[in-house]
Amino acid sequence: MAPWFHSLLQPWTGVPSCSIADCRTADFRTSGDHYEVMVNGWWHEVLADKVIHHAENPTGRAVVCRTQVHGIPCFIPGPQT
Repeated sequence: MAPWFHSLLQPWTGVPSCSIADCRTADFRTSGDHYEVMVNGWWHEVLADKVIHHAENPTGRAVVCRTQVHGIPCFIPGPQT
């Protein structure tokens, strides 16, 4: 899975910054016109420019990448039911 994580690019810059070390599968939901993702027991809003609409997500769940410095640089939605 590491190559897939390394292939992820920040949507607003096209720069790779979503490493497997910073990414985890997560619960998510939609709220109005944006996504929210569960991180450490709290719901966090995901800004629209951080969402990667990746055609193939091999995890089968939402993936959030988060760092202390950059917050959430990228988010990949999971399957929606």
